[in-house]
Amino acid sequence: DWKLNPNEVRNTAMSLGSCREVAVKTSSVISFLTGQDHQGNKETLAKVNIYCDTGTVAVCRVLEGQVRQTFRRNITSLDTIKRLLRNPPGLTSIDKDLVDVDKDISNIVEREEKQGADGKL
Repeated sequence: DWKLNPNEVRNTAMSLGSCREVAVKTSSVISFLTGQDHQGNKETLAKVNIYCDTGTVAVCRVLEGQVRQTFRRNITSLDTIKRLLRNPPGLTSIDKDLVDVDKDISNIVEREEKQGADGKL
């Protein structure tokens, strides 16, 4: 029993006018490109994969040359599908000047090693 009807999802997407369906090899997934109406602005472009059997929506975007995905699960409402296709969520980027990931990781490792040496683990 599927959570979303593929034909209803297609009709919803096509009613927006800003989505283009992309061919996929499985019947349970429907894929759309959105954000194409903003010529030259690649940040608005997103690929939205809708898994009709599970109600999962994956939004794929490119960030710093890498494809990143965000997921929403258990969607059963076509209104939610319409909202996600019309305005797919953006990606969160961490400013490297604010957070030093390498330093934070080395601090955690150092703390764990110290606790292990003290017999606190």
